[in-house]
Amino acid sequence: MNKYSLLVILLVILCSMASCEKDDLCIPEEAATPRLIILFTDNNNPLIRKPVESLQVIESISGTAVPLNAAGVQVLTQVDSIAIPLRIDQNTTQYRFERTLNGALNPDPINFNYTIGEQYINRACGFKAIYSELTRDIPLETPANPWIRNVLVRNSTITSNQDIHVEIRH
Repeated sequence: MNKYSLLVILLVILCSMASCEKDDLCIPEEAATPRLIILFTDNNNPLIRKPVESLQVIESISGTAVPLNAAGVQVLTQVDSIAIPLRIDQNTTQYRFERTLNGALNPDPINFNYTIGEQYINRACGFKAIYSELTRDIPLETPANPWIRNVLVRNSTITSNQDIHVEIRH
């Protein structure tokens, strides 16, 4: 009887493993809504990455600092690229990019406009947000003292965290 019980348990385990499909598992990296990847470059020579001395990005409507990377860090020093979230409840996200240089804070506003869509991942994960038709709008800064010289949209469709979507020249 003992051998019979062991055989039944083994058969149950094998059957349960065989019935598990890829759609039954949700890999967090696949399910995550992609972030806006921004690269900072030199205004005089755009082929050269130019780090920002000290950077914090504030979501203008809520007034809260946003995470600048996957680890959730809100202030970075000597950073040449960041990954920030876009809002999924409206088609615009308004940010203030705050650079601190020699103790002086200089915020520059940038608004990102886009169309929100959904992408089906699988049965376990469901859907994730994707963004298309990304554009940027640079409101006038008062007083006029911009540290950001130009903002270019390099990829207007945001479906993954692998591509650079925006280039900021300073």
